[in-house]
Amino acid sequence: MGKLLSWGDALFLVRYDGGKLQIQRVSIDAEEKKASLCPCTVNSDSEAAALPVDACLIAAKEVEDVNLAM
Repeated sequence: MGKLLSWGDALFLVRYDGGKLQIQRVSIDAEEKKASLCPCTVNSDSEAAALPVDACLIAAKEVEDVNLAM
C-alpha cells in the first residue's frame, strides 16, 4: 500500500516497503485502458525522474496497486 501524490497532471505512488522509500510515477494509457508504474527517485540521478518538491497528497488513505487499475 502507499500514498498517492499529485503534481500538475502527474500522479505518483509513494510507499515505504522493506525499509526503503519507493516512488513510482503512475502512467495511464487511456487507449489500452491500463495503468503502469515507472520507478522515480528524489535523488538527482540523471537516469531517473525526480519527485517535485511541491507535489501534494491527494489520497488521504492508503491505496493498493489494484485500485489504480480501476
